[in-house]
Amino acid sequence: MGQRANLILVNDGKYDLYYSHWCANTLPGDLFWGPEEALSFIKQQQLTDEWLDDRWAEGGVMMDLDRKFMLWYGGEDILYDIPLRRQLFALMQPLWSGWEQQWAKGGIIDMARYLNYPLEQVRSVEYTADLPSFIEPEQKGGFIRTIASLVFSNGEMRIFPIHATFDEYLLAGESFLQAIDPALGQEKLVVAEWTEDFPDQGFHLDMVRQTLDIWYAGAESDLIPHVKKCWAGWTVTDLGDQYEQQSTLTDNAVVFGQPSELELTERLRRMLVRANSSSPVDTVKRFAEMNIQMGKKVEVNPLALFDHPQDLDLSTRAAKFEYALSQVRG
Repeated sequence: MGQRANLILVNDGKYDLYYSHWCANTLPGDLFWGPEEALSFIKQQQLTDEWLDDRWAEGGVMMDLDRKFMLWYGGEDILYDIPLRRQLFALMQPLWSGWEQQWAKGGIIDMARYLNYPLEQVRSVEYTADLPSFIEPEQKGGFIRTIASLVFSNGEMRIFPIHATFDEYLLAGESFLQAIDPALGQEKLVVAEWTEDFPDQGFHLDMVRQTLDIWYAGAESDLIPHVKKCWAGWTVTDLGDQYEQQSTLTDNAVVFGQPSELELTERLRRMLVRANSSSPVDTVKRFAEMNIQMGKKVEVNPLALFDHPQDLDLSTRAAKFEYALSQVRG
């Protein structure tokens, strides 16, 4: 149980490493309010000399005070929602004046790379693919995560809304091409007609040119280099979160709609301008006590009993949010 994160402060060319057992999901609300508040929050966490690896690091932030640069990822609401995350970054900028912020699309790997920490120390995920013999696209209204557009060897292009993540297909290499039937694809796809939720990844594969372009919302660690190994001889391009490129590559056969700026802003307001909820530590303690009373042996990770959330009162949150919004809207 937990949402583990490493938090790093760089100052005078050196860094201090911190650990939080609970803040990976809350990082947007911990960092939004500006550098002073973020710095105070990070310093409240537990100093450590142990990095999390890419299996356990569900979020993280690296705040470089020397360069005024912040690299981060996390947040259960924005991790897989590109439009919402872009609006969050836009609203943060007035409160982080003079700072550059960047999404860590490689997660903890990006943070280690920035600090020249040995990458093998933070790598643990093994990537494999168990490709089905036949891939059937999702129907309208189904659960869709990935938009796949393929140009087949005869030059025809088809589009497939599918529910699995792109690695489940692309790590199979070219055998993936044998598992997908062009007749089941769409000549044009308006994403909003197929799903209410914005997809969090997609790829455009061109058999004629032997190119593969991949976009994704989350922090995908070293996944793209693994995909490249599976497509030897192909040009594989990491698009990060630039989903619009799929529309360009398909001559607008893939049409992405997205929520209005007003809707995104109101979602962020509800997410950020609220009082802190009860600590997860209390939940852990109640769960442990309940099991002890039932006669069960209980061992609790001591790290799970340490929680220091962002300490910012509701009125200050509201005032800062309104200021940021007024600056963005001009």
